[in-house]
Amino acid sequence: MLGVGEFLGRSVVNIAGCPPHPDWIVWAIAQLVLGNSIDLDASGRPLALFERRIHQDCPLRNATMATTFGVPGECLKDLGCRGTQTNGPCPTSLWNNGVSWCVNSGAGCTGCTEPDFPTQSSFYDPVSGPALEGSVLEEPFTDDAGEPAGIVAASPRRRVRGVSTLGAQRKLKLRR
Repeated sequence: MLGVGEFLGRSVVNIAGCPPHPDWIVWAIAQLVLGNSIDLDASGRPLALFERRIHQDCPLRNATMATTFGVPGECLKDLGCRGTQTNGPCPTSLWNNGVSWCVNSGAGCTGCTEPDFPTQSSFYDPVSGPALEGSVLEEPFTDDAGEPAGIVAASPRRRVRGVSTLGAQRKLKLRR
């Protein structure tokens, strides 16, 4: 398997999501048309869009932990929500003309903007790993190296010439 950048032989901007929000795609294209450089994270996603964790802007961030589905206003982290480990502007972008997003619909974040989406584990298994400092989860919000998580180290500034809008794509299968 080859990544899109490897296949094209040039840098690309990965607009993640399942589906990617139309505003994110338009934003990336507008930046390229205007000749602006786009700072990218290690996965080739624009930092301006994918720098923050979903949970940082989630309206349920400090809510009581849910123990079952169907109770409005409770945080679904213990029921499989991946918002504490997923970068994206979903809580602020909203879909359907600003109406809703996964969590507003009563579902947990599936992590669709992450490079490993879809994972092999169930969407309903509790997620382990770092949570956000100051949340009701009270776990340190750091990565394995002890660095603050949620702020992704940017790769050096570079001008990109291609845009990939294949959602959660990381690699393409090529038929021979």
